[in-house]
Amino acid sequence: MFANQLTTLIASFWGHGKGFAVLLVDVNNFKQINDRHGRAMGDEVLRILASRLRHSVRAADTVARHDGDEFIILLPEMSKPEEAECIAEKITRALTEPVGVGRMQLNLSVAVGIACYPASGASAEKLIAAAEEAMYAAKSATRPFLHHTAEEVLA
Repeated sequence: MFANQLTTLIASFWGHGKGFAVLLVDVNNFKQINDRHGRAMGDEVLRILASRLRHSVRAADTVARHDGDEFIILLPEMSKPEEAECIAEKITRALTEPVGVGRMQLNLSVAVGIACYPASGASAEKLIAAAEEAMYAAKSATRPFLHHTAEEVLA
C-alpha cells in the first residue's frame, strides 16, 4: 500500500513544483527489548509506537511498518523541508515518551531520516534510500533526526 501511494504521489507531483517528504523512523536498540523481554513485549511496544505515530501525523499522511523496528511515513503536500522537520520533532517527542507495558516502563530513543521530493530523489527507490541514509546519519549524530539535503544528493 505504501509503495503504491508513493509511486502515485511521484507521478502526480512530477513537474508541478510541489513537494512531499518521506520519513524513515528507527527505534534504537529495539533488538534488546525482544532479547531481554521476549517478542510478545516487543510486539506490544511496536503497537504502542504505531498508535503514537498515527496520532503525531496529519490525517492525509500515511504510516506503515517498513522493516522490523522501522516505520516509514509519507507526508504529502510539503511546501518546505522545515514542515517535515516539525513533524519529525513531534514524532520524536511522542516516541521517546516512556512506554508502559505491564509493569515495565521502557525509555526508548529513535532516529528519523527525512527525504524530500524532488531534492532527495525523483523515484520511490531514491527517496527511500535517501531517507535511510539520513536516518543512519541521525543515529550517529547528536540530533534525533536529519534531513537529506540536495547537496548530499549531488555529492
